[in-house]
Amino acid sequence: MNYAALDTYLEPLQGIFQEEGVNEISINKPKEVWIENRGEIRCEKLEVFDLNHLKSLGRLIAQATEQKLSEEAPLLSATLPNGYRIQIVFPPACEPDKVVMSIRKPSSMQLALDDYEKMGAFSETITEATDNPVDRHLDLLLRQKKIKEFLECAVISKKNIIISGGTSTGKTTFTNATLRAIPTEERIITVEDAREIVLNDHPNRVHLIASKGGQGRAKVTTQDLIEACLRLRPDRIIVGELRGAEAFSFLRAINTGHPGSISTLHADSPTMALEQIKLMVMQANLGIPPDQIIPYIRNVIDIVIQLKRTGGVDGPDAVDFKAINPSLTPFPQALWPTIFDHIQYCWHHPELYSLELKFKLILSSTMPIVVLMIILWNLRERVIEWRPFKKKESLHGDSQWASEKDIRKAGLRSKKGLLLGKDKRGYFIADGFQHALLFAPTGSGKGVGFVIPNLLFWTDSVIVHDIKLENYEITSGWRERQGQKVYVWNPAQPDGISHCYNPLQWISKKPGQMVDDVQKIANLIMPEQDFWQNEARSLFVGVVLYLLAAPEKVKSFGEVVRTMRSDDVVYNLAVALDTMGKIIHPVAYMNIAAFLQKADKERSGVVSTMNSSLELWANPLIDTATASSDFNILDFKKKKTTVYVGLTPDNLTRLRPLMQVFYQQATEFLCRKLPSDDEPYGVLFLMDEFPTLGKMEQFQTGIAYFRGYRVRLFLIVQDTEQLKGIYEEAGMNSFLSNSTYRITFAANNIETANLISQLIGNKTVQQESLNKPKFLDLNPASRSLHISETQRALLLPQEVIMLPRDDQIILIESTYPIKSKKILYYSDTTFTRRLLKQTRVPTQEPYDPNKVLSAAASKDKVNNEGNNALEGPNSVDYPAETKTEDAVYDESDEFADEDIDDEDIDDKFEDDDDGFDDERSDDGFDDEEEEDEFEDEDIDDKLKNDEK
Repeated sequence: MNYAALDTYLEPLQGIFQEEGVNEISINKPKEVWIENRGEIRCEKLEVFDLNHLKSLGRLIAQATEQKLSEEAPLLSATLPNGYRIQIVFPPACEPDKVVMSIRKPSSMQLALDDYEKMGAFSETITEATDNPVDRHLDLLLRQKKIKEFLECAVISKKNIIISGGTSTGKTTFTNATLRAIPTEERIITVEDAREIVLNDHPNRVHLIASKGGQGRAKVTTQDLIEACLRLRPDRIIVGELRGAEAFSFLRAINTGHPGSISTLHADSPTMALEQIKLMVMQANLGIPPDQIIPYIRNVIDIVIQLKRTGGVDGPDAVDFKAINPSLTPFPQALWPTIFDHIQYCWHHPELYSLELKFKLILSSTMPIVVLMIILWNLRERVIEWRPFKKKESLHGDSQWASEKDIRKAGLRSKKGLLLGKDKRGYFIADGFQHALLFAPTGSGKGVGFVIPNLLFWTDSVIVHDIKLENYEITSGWRERQGQKVYVWNPAQPDGISHCYNPLQWISKKPGQMVDDVQKIANLIMPEQDFWQNEARSLFVGVVLYLLAAPEKVKSFGEVVRTMRSDDVVYNLAVALDTMGKIIHPVAYMNIAAFLQKADKERSGVVSTMNSSLELWANPLIDTATASSDFNILDFKKKKTTVYVGLTPDNLTRLRPLMQVFYQQATEFLCRKLPSDDEPYGVLFLMDEFPTLGKMEQFQTGIAYFRGYRVRLFLIVQDTEQLKGIYEEAGMNSFLSNSTYRITFAANNIETANLISQLIGNKTVQQESLNKPKFLDLNPASRSLHISETQRALLLPQEVIMLPRDDQIILIESTYPIKSKKILYYSDTTFTRRLLKQTRVPTQEPYDPNKVLSAAASKDKVNNEGNNALEGPNSVDYPAETKTEDAVYDESDEFADEDIDDEDIDDKFEDDDDGFDDERSDDGFDDEEEEDEFEDEDIDDKLKNDEK
């Protein structure tokens, strides 16, 4: 096999190995190598050894030695072609962002015993004795109850330690505290099945992780890692917890030249801890006689520390040092002064204390108490006035920045909901359906910090006010990937690239509700003003109700325009009353009849006013985009749906009536009834540049009750002046008081800054005033210091204006203000990995009467085959025989070429009656005929004359 690639990857290490005395190189993490040279260890940086380089090197070695190295098999032990021995550990057996290696160079030295003698290797040889100075010192410290010094000495002296205890006795915490005493020049390797050991301050460390209970991709046991770490040149082996047969591997590992190792286990006493290890060794099925296991364990394990939870504090309950004083149960050293510790020990072992010493103990223990009582008696008045447990009064306010406890109490550490910001601990996520209001000037990052992150995080339905459709381009791909139906309604798109929504298609078929729906639309398009506007609004209601009843008419605003701009609108409406008077709604008949009874000039003024108000729908683009519906707002709580409402800045004012109609219907339909069991999802209105829509009465009044219908508002404005200019002071206060979450960036005007400063509140501060004596005035009484309490805003208005660009303030009811950081989606991997290609949007063809007539004919065919048509939002309450079909799926739509299942078809709606009659008369009534009663004979005669 060609080893050229392997030599290339190992080349940075060749120079190190050529250094005299170097026999082993260890790699704990990328770009860092530890070099052992004749017993001394040093660390060097190698930038070329990044994570990718280490992984590639490991795979090349596996290929060269015909082994496998992957997440399933993360351990590799091999001998390189040059004789070097190597041990490799890949994630997940080590930390995710690391690769662990140890490369040992074979010794080339050939020495005889004479050579060792000449080098002085035998000059400091000692004989092993059962009693040595270290053990005697440890025994003395234990008898003196100096537990802290005892443990530090044991760790430094490399005693093998077992930490025993029951559940929740703090074994891991105590182990971490013990490990801090290990000298930093030693190499530590930990083996755990869940990362709990913390060695952040230790430079030469390696963490190996086993798969617990066969879980995870890597089938690597604790025993496998203990055996592997022997080839990683450890000074100490730390095993998180002994549970089974790996106990023998641990004992054998530390008994083969790795003293000072530490592990933990579950047991109730030091004696039972040894019995537990015995049972674990027997699980290895090595055939060792049981009576020989305990002596072997006692020869290997030097110290057993028993932990017990007493009075809510974890601490050593017993220490077994080579079976010396196994029943000793002292109080934790840190909780009691030394004198009381001596008293406790004297109580249990009185034979060790003479009578004189006992008297001294009693005297030394009582004297501090007597002195303390005397001091307290002399200070009794001050102690009474002190009242330390009484809450300090704040005369001028006690506002402060929220702590982590306050943040969690406010519910901002949820797993899903609305993203409000972040700090070093994570994101601020508000669950539920409370509303949010953001003050963010232009160019301050509201899109990259709020709109886009929430569209990449919010999982329920959402309606986005998306000027320029920038949010659609970035987020629609991910929302569709999550199973959402994604629509883009951009009615003024020059090329007709838009989905469609027809407000008239969703008018209720209940007689009473039908009139109410139409009147609400009329009030938005033609607000109540002068006489002509009011009369035009009444005629609009009548014409719309007439179109809803006419089976051959398209139910759309465009059809209303075509009806009102026909050659002789008066004559056509008269014919409609005569031919359909019995089937149209009574209000339609009444309003149209009232219009026809007016004088010619008055009718002309009403028609002109109405046509002026409907001028927007004379645009073919707007007509087409509102002639049918691709989505049903009533399904937003049943099926996850996203609608991007697109507008260009130059069309904001012109399309305002259409936008108000859409949002009025959306909020009304979603709040007509409380959510049922089959409506599990909520709906978020993400309103960027909210004031550009003008005054939205439905939002101003609905913000108080939307939450109960699982409807949530996130309103984004530039400053308070925008809200106040449209909704006045009372309206702005309504939005503020009903928004649970109020977020602000650096304010761009003083009024907004003043409001935010007031909402944040004041704090009480101490003010010092110093009276200095006059020159050469040596009287001490002339110099005085006066301290008084005064108020200061927690954040002054100028500080609100000068907020750093990355900072923001979150205000929540019943919670201290929160200072947080903005989210930037483009620098956060949580969001960048969700950036997918935008969804496809259909191109709508301009209005074509011939095509509409063809669609109407198709509708008749489908209806004859029993296909059900789309009904209004309240049609479920009608008896079956009163339902009227008014829309079918248009097979000529460009989506017909795709594979669409039944659910997709249910979500795709088109108007059935897309045409109108082109064969109407070009003539109208003269002045005399306008005063006629429009009887059947007169109309028939008029039609005959028209044909001639």
